[in-house]
Amino acid sequence: MSDFANKVKDAATDAKNAAKDAAHDAGNAVKDAAHDARNAAQDAASDAKSNANE
Repeated sequence: MSDFANKVKDAATDAKNAAKDAAHDAGNAVKDAAHDARNAAQDAASDAKSNANE
């Protein structure tokens, strides 16, 4: 394979890996946000329960 073809192949591989990393990061961000929202809801429910018992 020519040097140029190797460079093109390497660039395509880099682009594919970057896209995979970005998708992975986005998935983690969504997961973290969902986790934070769930924790906030649990805290609010706990606070409401405590206030109702006072």
